[in-house]
Amino acid sequence: MQQAPWLGWHDRVRERIEALSQYVRNLVPLARFGVIAYRDYQDPDFVTQISQPSFDVLKARTFMSVLDANGGGDVPEAVTEALRKAEKAIAWRSGAQRVLIVVGDAPPHNYEVDEALTIADRMKRRGARLSIVDSRVEANRKYLGRTESIGWLSLRSPSSQRQDVLPAFRALAKSGGGLALTLAGERQLMKTLALLIFDDRFHDELAPFLASLE
Repeated sequence: MQQAPWLGWHDRVRERIEALSQYVRNLVPLARFGVIAYRDYQDPDFVTQISQPSFDVLKARTFMSVLDANGGGDVPEAVTEALRKAEKAIAWRSGAQRVLIVVGDAPPHNYEVDEALTIADRMKRRGARLSIVDSRVEANRKYLGRTESIGWLSLRSPSSQRQDVLPAFRALAKSGGGLALTLAGERQLMKTLALLIFDDRFHDELAPFLASLE
């Protein structure tokens, strides 16, 4: 799931999502990909928009590419509504491994935190795993320092200046059986995805690949 944030930073986050999608496709050629874009309840354009899971990665990429850079930056956001959609509105394939990755810069509304945790736990008990990627500029300065400079550092998220959202993300990921990390934790997320996708029977075959991600 992806929240629509800002300008160049929006493009960079989208690139990382696409890289993760390609990584999963390389591991599982028949993997399906879906996207839930979310903002906040008072947003005049939309609260959530859904691209249903498909074998066509280009479909998800096209969906993300037409999301404009408006919205985002508010604290909090409609994270819980996005999770509701993930649980109830996504056409999950029976028996499939279900992996959700929330990419966002703001936590759920306080009055919906308990429901968000409950949904994450319920989906975990049904076999899904939820991880959170903190996409705030402030949370990713070290990562940005390792990339080419195109002016993102001047794009300060209002949410990043008002509170640290990572503790809320960690609680949500814990309930969902996944990880909470920043963009710099991409390799750790890739390793976790590989372990989720393949069971213990493939441990020996995966060992060299997993070691390369250390």
